[in-house]
Amino acid sequence: MHTIHRSLSALAIIALVATLFSAVTTTSASAGADYQKPKVGECRNITVDQVYNYTNSTAPIDCSATHTAHTFYVGKLSQRVWDGSKRKIAIAVASQCNPAWKKAIGRPLKVRLQAAYSYAWWTPTKAQRREGARWFRCDLTLLRGRNALTPLTATSSPFLDVPTPDDQALCKTAKFYYTTCDAPHFLRVTGVFKIRKKAFPGEKRVDAIAERKCADLTSGANYYWDPPSKSEWKYGYKWVLCETIDNTSARLAAPGVGGREVGVLPDPGVHGYGGRG
Repeated sequence: MHTIHRSLSALAIIALVATLFSAVTTTSASAGADYQKPKVGECRNITVDQVYNYTNSTAPIDCSATHTAHTFYVGKLSQRVWDGSKRKIAIAVASQCNPAWKKAIGRPLKVRLQAAYSYAWWTPTKAQRREGARWFRCDLTLLRGRNALTPLTATSSPFLDVPTPDDQALCKTAKFYYTTCDAPHFLRVTGVFKIRKKAFPGEKRVDAIAERKCADLTSGANYYWDPPSKSEWKYGYKWVLCETIDNTSARLAAPGVGGREVGVLPDPGVHGYGGRG
């Protein structure tokens, strides 16, 4: 009996080692830069708080269900970029996601700039990175004020409908957060134009140009403009958004006079929402 017991124990150990070895080899075979890489076309229900994280492990759901994010691009970073700073990673991600986002949204630039569509991106989790993952995921989103996202209805490109409906059009709250125009808002973007100058002319000159041209692109005596900052100008963004007061909520404060807005969204060069151009 003693000999049989030892034999059975040895067999059990051999079986256990074989099982562990099988698990290790299976993981190793699937590991690498594409480990657990998401797929273009997947939909997820995410929150604004999740947008500002570098990782997101929310499971995809059926796109026929209510969802706030649609994956329109999945890319891969080189090991050199991956080992660099977060800003280098952000720049590399933007260089691929920006053109893919423009293609997914569709429509001419001036029409896109008057829509609330934007995008968020994520890199692999720590567990996925340990397996060698170097991919990134870019998801289409619709802003709805400071604390929410608007559910998406379109599921294929071009995502932006024409004429632009209120649930895709760009408005702003009383505190100047981007939102869709079907939500309570204070301002509606009614026109855009590009400043045709090579060098940044300074805030005062930009304001003078915006005040003059936005008067023709807005309705009513009171209007606002959202000008490009000096840093945005450096990267080629020279567009001005002209906004008409379009109060749709009695809870909002009385309209003020026209003038410059102060930007309130996180810098997309660091993480989060992508460029709107």
